[in-house]
Formats: sequence, structure tokens, C-alpha cells
Amino acid sequence: MTAVACAETRPRLDVSAKEAATRRELRVVELLLAHAPLVLGWFILARLATPREDRRGIDVVVMTRDLGEIHLQVKSSLTGVVEYATRALELGDELRMRAGIVIVKDWYRDDEVWRSVLIALEGARDRRERPPWKPGRTDGRRE
Repeated sequence: MTAVACAETRPRLDVSAKEAATRRELRVVELLLAHAPLVLGWFILARLATPREDRRGIDVVVMTRDLGEIHLQVKSSLTGVVEYATRALELGDELRMRAGIVIVKDWYRDDEVWRSVLIALEGARDRRERPPWKPGRTDGRRE
């Protein structure tokens, strides 16, 4: 089964799961707006993704002074991270491959979420400055 076929057969999220995901995304944006201007000199603003961006696999858009937009995907589990990354590689979707992935459990304290945001931003900034991994490469080298 291809990645596209898998996406078409995935069950739809129920309303409460969608609401929980939106709450996690809002939490990331609120923490960015509260803390990033104080510690990240390149930060301009953060916002939730538009519906169109969301369909492309983006949850949060961070505007920067030096690299333009950086995209974040918010996941609540390692399984979700693996599924997102696998899909990005299978589709050869450079936008998804460059996105930072933030892991947010509902019970995480704000400092734990903030740490996850910083790690995701660092990775996403690094991928913006260098080409992403090429699909099918198994030697770990970049083109």
C-alpha cells in the first residue's frame, strides 16, 4: 500500500481529538509569543497554520529575520512523529522534510513544551540552511 493510499484510508479524527490537537498547537504558539522575543534574536512572530498550510502538514508557522518562514508540526506521540517523517520521505515532500517536529503531551509542563519547541526550531533552522535528506538514501549523506 502506498503512502497516498494509506492517507486516504486513515480514519477521520473525532471532534475531541481535533480539539485536543488544536489546544496543543495553540499552546506552542502561545509559548513562542511569550518567550521567543526575549531569547531568540531572529524571531519575528508565530501563528497557527492556515487551513491550506495544515493540509500540507504544517501546524505552526514561525517568521524569522534571517530565514523567512520555519514550519513546525505538533505531535503528541513518537508514533505520530514516525508516521509524519515516513510520509514526508515517501512523498519526497521537501516542505514536510524541513519542518521541525514538536512533541507535546497534554500533561507536559510549559518548560517541557518550550524545550521541545527549541529543539524542533533548531532542527528546522538547520534543515533550512542545508538540503534535506534525499528519499531512498540509506547512507545518511546529503546531496
